[in-house]
Parts: sequence; structure tokens; C-alpha cells
Amino acid sequence: MISVIGTVGVPACYGGFESLVENLLPSRKIDLIYCTRKAYENELSEYKGSRLKYWSLDANGVQSIPYDVISIAHSLLFTKNDLLVLG
Repeated sequence: MISVIGTVGVPACYGGFESLVENLLPSRKIDLIYCTRKAYENELSEYKGSRLKYWSLDANGVQSIPYDVISIAHSLLFTKNDLLVLG
């Protein structure tokens, strides 16, 4: 299984990386996707069979570094997933 790090999240509402992840979802290999809370009015717990985890940090700009570090640490501590780091 795979954790996706470095995107705004899904459903795709931002750009290319989000669209890529959206197109990978039918493979059923993506277990967890990290999302930017402020980009979504409604926080879904899962989307197309993948779990979603929201952070109050922005996946872009200056906050992208702590966003990615926290996401990587969370995934390493709480899942046994491979990591797909985008961005």
C-alpha cells in the first residue's frame, strides 16, 4: 500500500499532482492521502477507497516543508506503507 504526500489532496481541486493521484485511485494501491484542510470545505474520511488525513498546513509555499515532514513522520510511525512524495 502507498501513502501519498505533497499534494493539496483529493478530490482534485488544485493542479497536476492532485489529478495524478485521482487517476491512480482506481488501482486500489493508495491507502492514505494527506490533504490541506483549508482547501476543502467538507473533510471526507475516505475518497474512492483511500483514507484521507488533513493537516492545517498548506501543501504549497513556505508551509510545504513542515507539511511534508509531518506527513512523512506520521506515515512512518502509523502505517507500513510505501511513500509517494510529490512536489
